[in-house]
Amino acid sequence: MRHKLEYGVGLFQQQDYQHNKALYESIALTHLPGAAMITCVDARIDPSSLTHTAPNELSVERTLGNVPSKAYLEFVIKGKGVKDVVLCGHSDCGAVQGSLYPDTVAHLEHTTQELKATIPNRNALLEGFEQGDEVRYAVLRNLIYQRDKMLGYDFVQEAIRENGLKVHTWYYDIGSGDVLIFDEETQQFIPLTTDAADATVSGHTGASEVVP
Repeated sequence: MRHKLEYGVGLFQQQDYQHNKALYESIALTHLPGAAMITCVDARIDPSSLTHTAPNELSVERTLGNVPSKAYLEFVIKGKGVKDVVLCGHSDCGAVQGSLYPDTVAHLEHTTQELKATIPNRNALLEGFEQGDEVRYAVLRNLIYQRDKMLGYDFVQEAIRENGLKVHTWYYDIGSGDVLIFDEETQQFIPLTTDAADATVSGHTGASEVVP
């Protein structure tokens, strides 16, 4: 795998960098992303590909179970002045499954400690669950928990009031490529489509998923 990574660096230097040399030179001393994303460490998620963003457009924090760190939020909101923060969970999340089924990560001491400290336990994640995909249900519950925690920080609320900060909550289905977004007005996750921005403002009438 090391050789594959090193070969990839060579391709980047010979192809990608050369094709976008002016861009890289222009941003070499200027770090001003317009948006930030907090997502999981899962290697199946590629934030730049998912959002079609170029270097310096999207700042990314990756943690087990897409848990935002206060330091990162402060850095991008107060330090960099980003106007959009996206909290992005995903299907088949191993971190959430570790909280649902602790025995599966019992041999991972530090991982277990981290999950216990940052992600709700099984009872909390499955509160109200009746039938269906309990992992998906739990991922959505964790997303709302992390979102609410993030919105509880004074500097986040200040940025929302005074600087127009927008906080977005997404669920990404790896297998289908579909993305659901949390609609504040209806308190539901709705499909992100080409007209999703209009739908969340004018009222969504299509299929939706009630927040558990």
